[in-house]
Amino acid sequence: SPWHCTRLADPDYHKSNSSARFSNSPDSCCLVVPTMNHSHNVTVDYKTHFLQAAFHYMPSTDLAIADTILYAAISVGMLVSILRSSHRPRYIWILFVCACLETIGYGARVECTGSGALSTFIVQAVLILVVPIAIALVNYIVVGILLEAGGKQVYCLTPKRVARVFFASDVGAFFLQAIGASMMANEASADSGQNLALIGVVVQLGFFTMFVFLILYIAFGNGFRMYAMAEFKPVFHALCLTSILMYLRNIYRTIEFLDRHGYVASNEWVFSVFDTFAILVCFLAYSFWNFGQLLPGTEAELAAIVAKYQGGDKDVEMCIQSSDPAGSSGVSCQGGNLGQPNLVHVMSCE
Repeated sequence: SPWHCTRLADPDYHKSNSSARFSNSPDSCCLVVPTMNHSHNVTVDYKTHFLQAAFHYMPSTDLAIADTILYAAISVGMLVSILRSSHRPRYIWILFVCACLETIGYGARVECTGSGALSTFIVQAVLILVVPIAIALVNYIVVGILLEAGGKQVYCLTPKRVARVFFASDVGAFFLQAIGASMMANEASADSGQNLALIGVVVQLGFFTMFVFLILYIAFGNGFRMYAMAEFKPVFHALCLTSILMYLRNIYRTIEFLDRHGYVASNEWVFSVFDTFAILVCFLAYSFWNFGQLLPGTEAELAAIVAKYQGGDKDVEMCIQSSDPAGSSGVSCQGGNLGQPNLVHVMSCE
């Protein structure tokens, strides 16, 4: 046959070529364009061209289907784990919502690999790219809770500022990456989109590096050493594992954006390992080490755990049990040095 397939840098080439015509086949819509010397024609498969240009490899439909099923299963598992918790703080529901959004993202990836539609590419790219930012928010909140239990702050980071500062950085990174990811779907703006998304990833990576050091400082640093407290060890296991996986994912994303045509960006197995699998393991870790089950439901209970390892009963000189006229009971401790005098004034007495 005198025809052969190639890729066009400009999908709208046919608009400026009056000799171009469409040729329909059962599998794809092709554009037949006469070449300059008219010796043969060129047939372009737009679906193949779009997927190659957008992903930098031919994405596997079967793999996308498997990922969708796995994330759907983990969504159900997260819901069951949350409902079985002794208490269910609002932040724990973020994980369930994120698992559902990941499922939608990979479902859109399945549709995109089948249809080659730009809209489904944008949906899957945005969701898969930015949902882990919301997952990290749960870690920020939990670290703030641990800081509050210890009654201390790290430099200017008070317990209430931890989640705000790191989440604000992630929100900024979110918009940069989302806008960049959508721009990368169009070849004309791909380079600008890459640079914008790269800035977002670098910002996220920088702040997340500081957050990892904060976790280690609270766990092992002088004045905290909270990893030595048996009640908090599983919490740090979940924090460390998920933070390391998200950190590796951020490094992968940075390398991918730095060289869109390099080995990392051009091989789907790298994406599957450092993004799909890494975030999936994070959800499994959150299901196994459920913060709603591991962390007490009140500040007083948290402070009691810390006080036990900082001196406990020796620090509490006097506990007075009292009841109000309505019959509800309250417990106040006086003269105790629990290491957090401005944090918790209510303790339980034995």
